[in-house]
Amino acid sequence: MNIENKKKTGKIEQLWDLIYKNPAMNIPDAPKTGGPLKEVNSDSGFRVNRRFYLRSRLPMQRVMEAVGANNVVIKKWYKNRVAQQFFYDGASKTLKSQQWKSHSMDMHGNNLRFATTNSKWFQLFKWEAPLLVNKKQTNKVADVRGSADTEHNNVIMYNRHGKINQQWDLIYL
Repeated sequence: MNIENKKKTGKIEQLWDLIYKNPAMNIPDAPKTGGPLKEVNSDSGFRVNRRFYLRSRLPMQRVMEAVGANNVVIKKWYKNRVAQQFFYDGASKTLKSQQWKSHSMDMHGNNLRFATTNSKWFQLFKWEAPLLVNKKQTNKVADVRGSADTEHNNVIMYNRHGKINQQWDLIYL
């Protein structure tokens, strides 16, 4: 196909539909990062206010999901399910759920959950690919409980060992 620069007529032959392919739609196949690196917050390793998925590297490649603005579990990826989408809020310096924007990811003991945003140490995380790490207790990372690659299994905070149940792909939309 050749495209020529001609005088604007507004006729049908000069009208186009532009289709943007979102790399997150291929989420089960390959991680995509996209976007310029200048958006990355140097303290957290996340791009500010950019939605993303956290996909487990376990064989079924389930993603984190905030359940009832409370627990965090792994579930099969569903296109456009906002409970599976998160973003780093530059103002509070916390990870927020796209569905419950007044709540932030929160380490409560070993449980990973969502709670009302307060920006205290147990809500501060950083991305150290492929690990999601608590900023104060850097030995604690997001972990699929018991390495059980099953639907609705809890994601907890556990001592860092780096095995596959603690490894995640950060996939920006």
